[in-house]
Amino acid sequence: MLDRRLKTHAGTFLTVLAFGAIASFSGAIAISLPTTFVAQDAADRDRFGTAVDVSGTTIAVGAPGTDVERDDAGAVHLYQAATDADAQSSDDAAVSDVAEVATLVGSDGELADAFGASVAISGDVVLVGAPGVILSELNEGAAYLFERDGDTWTEAGRLRLETVAKNDMFGSAVGLDGGVAVVGAPGANVAGEDSGTAVVHERRAGAWQATATLEPDDAAAGQRFGSAVAVDGARILIGASGDVIAGEDPGAAYLFERTADGWTQVATLTPSSAGGGSAFGDAVALDGDLALVGARFADLGGSDRGAAYLYARTGAGWAEVAELTAPEPSDRDAYGQAVALAGEVALVGAPRVDDPQRDAGAVWAYAADGGAWSMTERLSPAEAENYDEFGSALAADASVAVVGTPSDIPAGSPDDAMTGSVTLFRGVR
Repeated sequence: MLDRRLKTHAGTFLTVLAFGAIASFSGAIAISLPTTFVAQDAADRDRFGTAVDVSGTTIAVGAPGTDVERDDAGAVHLYQAATDADAQSSDDAAVSDVAEVATLVGSDGELADAFGASVAISGDVVLVGAPGVILSELNEGAAYLFERDGDTWTEAGRLRLETVAKNDMFGSAVGLDGGVAVVGAPGANVAGEDSGTAVVHERRAGAWQATATLEPDDAAAGQRFGSAVAVDGARILIGASGDVIAGEDPGAAYLFERTADGWTQVATLTPSSAGGGSAFGDAVALDGDLALVGARFADLGGSDRGAAYLYARTGAGWAEVAELTAPEPSDRDAYGQAVALAGEVALVGAPRVDDPQRDAGAVWAYAADGGAWSMTERLSPAEAENYDEFGSALAADASVAVVGTPSDIPAGSPDDAMTGSVTLFRGVR
């Protein structure tokens, strides 16, 4: 059993590993030189950067391959970034503006828990998914809530399905905003095999309580509802990527809103062009009246090139307003594997883009201009190498974007350890 009080680092600022390349398309987004960083105790195959999130100046990074008493038990690393003003005032390019402040681990960490496979942060609360957890069934999964008191993060609760089964994979996706936490279990057999479910927990009277179990109106076997989750205020967006192998439908995403009767489904989002097996709903983002959904296996003229679809709330409901694709799409790009929204800026990751190296990866930024969405920037890895998979995970908040590169071998890594890395970009508005 692991100590519930967490290891907290001294907050020493990390050295910058490298600066990334940015290709500007319109100049509408003034992104500054980014910072790439790794965990202080990074080891081979930690897969640091598998999941990322950011709230204000606090960054959470999942590393589900980390060995903590047991192999692949997993960990989440927390960082404090300097404010934009402080970062701009620094004249020392050799010093990073990102400081590691804590490492979170599950109180009951065991072999292959994959703690950190998903992560969400909102203010002083962090929610971590561990879909490999075995409490009574294989891969039933669990999620862990942590709360900050001063400089100390403490585990505040372990969440699980009320009725568990083998391969529920609860914790595959998590979302958090204020006092609302949502956990997806895409493997749950609620309305048939792998129909999926999601559970809402809310903080009431100082304690976290399960308040709703969500399923779509058209729940059916193979939907994998809960593949991805996003929360923004009184709205929840849940992806259902479908049975990709069978390829019978593209997938869907479902919007829920808080009403007097609880959480109510208000819209079903589907893509205008993606065909069966597109994995639409495997990545989702939500910000105000905008929703962004990735479909990394959408063919659209080639095999698994990928796409992402933007939706906006109108007087008549929610409508698709843009189909986003890579400027020079290629087979296997997996464009749309990760998505993020920051105000009226949309970010889409394509971790298997081969330019300039095989599967080096890239991220594209888009901005609204007079009602139309146009590409503004390409974000690239610090030092593009084969199989980095830059853009596997994305998060954005205000003017900051965070990109995960879980297969990266960082420059200067001892014994060429594939630790993974994360890159912070500023100026995303």
